[in-house]
Amino acid sequence: MGTMTASSLLCKTADVVPEPVECERVQLRAMTSEMGALRRANGSARVVQGQTAVLCAVYGPAEVKASRELYDRAAVEVTVSPESGLSGPRERLLEQLVTSCCEAAIQVHLHPHTALSITLQVERDAGALLSVLVHACCLGLLDACVPMTSVFAALTCGYTPGGELCMDPTAEQEEGCVASQTFVVDSSSGNITTCHCQGPTTTD
Repeated sequence: MGTMTASSLLCKTADVVPEPVECERVQLRAMTSEMGALRRANGSARVVQGQTAVLCAVYGPAEVKASRELYDRAAVEVTVSPESGLSGPRERLLEQLVTSCCEAAIQVHLHPHTALSITLQVERDAGALLSVLVHACCLGLLDACVPMTSVFAALTCGYTPGGELCMDPTAEQEEGCVASQTFVVDSSSGNITTCHCQGPTTTD
């Protein structure tokens, strides 16, 4: 178990700097990660990006009940637990988005009739939560030695009422944005595998 920086998984054109007070065009918050954070999981990782922190635990592939198994591939099950309180519609949406990222990268056909369970615990949500969930999930899968075609990384961008771009926004900055987009990129092809938009955006 060791501590490592995970900035190499991010967009190479962005510099990792301390959390900005105002929106900066091409700057990301400081980011650290720790793999093998949990002993009883097959794989785990903790990612801190700015003040947003997520802990990931990966279990499996393991046998699954007949009602949940898929004959030609492993079932990927993602659970997102909020910082406090019960899970709601927001967590269900985050689960769907992270599942989509995982299924695009994991070689699920190698383990039919099994399930891969991924639990993501939000320790603190201080902005760009989906990106941090994606990073924690990717590192947790790597720690569990789950076979993947590639690794993946995410970046969240907010747009202010004045049309300024705010990369990797804090929670306070997100509140001041009229829209935001999160892109998940495949490392082998450089293609966007998942894109989530909130608020009105244009193609300009």
